[in-house]
Amino acid sequence: MKILQSSDWHAQPDEYKVFKEHLDYIETWLKADGVFVGHEHFNALENGWKAYEGSKLMARLVELKGNFPEQVNFLHSNHAKNCPWLPMTDHVILDRIFCCHGHQFDGLWLWLSRLNIPDWLIPDWVVKLYKTPPQKRPLSDFHASALAVRDITENYALKHGYPGVAIGHNHLPSVERLEILTYGNSGDWIDSFSWLEIDTDHWLWRNRP
Repeated sequence: MKILQSSDWHAQPDEYKVFKEHLDYIETWLKADGVFVGHEHFNALENGWKAYEGSKLMARLVELKGNFPEQVNFLHSNHAKNCPWLPMTDHVILDRIFCCHGHQFDGLWLWLSRLNIPDWLIPDWVVKLYKTPPQKRPLSDFHASALAVRDITENYALKHGYPGVAIGHNHLPSVERLEILTYGNSGDWIDSFSWLEIDTDHWLWRNRP
């Protein structure tokens, strides 16, 4: 199975041109019987879903889901959940690879998952109250947090017997091979402009030139 995961776009409603070429690439991938996993494409937490109603970017993603309903998967994230136009789920398991946004293994959301409380039930005002503005967080803390999320994610996959796990969330693109597990992070479209491609045992992250 060929899987393309692209996440953490944090797109504004009028930014369709930024993503058009990437969306064309995703459509070509789908026409070749690949699978697409997408999450956190929007800043719905900050802007509200109403801001994206009628936008070209939203329309294109809805079109992809309509044309390839079995191949396109959208996942909940801490910045974008309960989209009124795109069906979202917590995670998908494709070819025994566990794919999720990754916030489930971080801070508040980790405790919610341990208590079996779906994160999408938490009101946005609670998430905003919890969220620390990035500019107030020391860089060393950010990297420590990112490594902790990676470690917890890998432990979860090992515990449940998944040979691969693919996330986003911390915006750090990477592919790491352990003895019995492959970990991948699709990065973001803020700094690295990257995505993750998986074809059986071949994993790589790519980025826009």
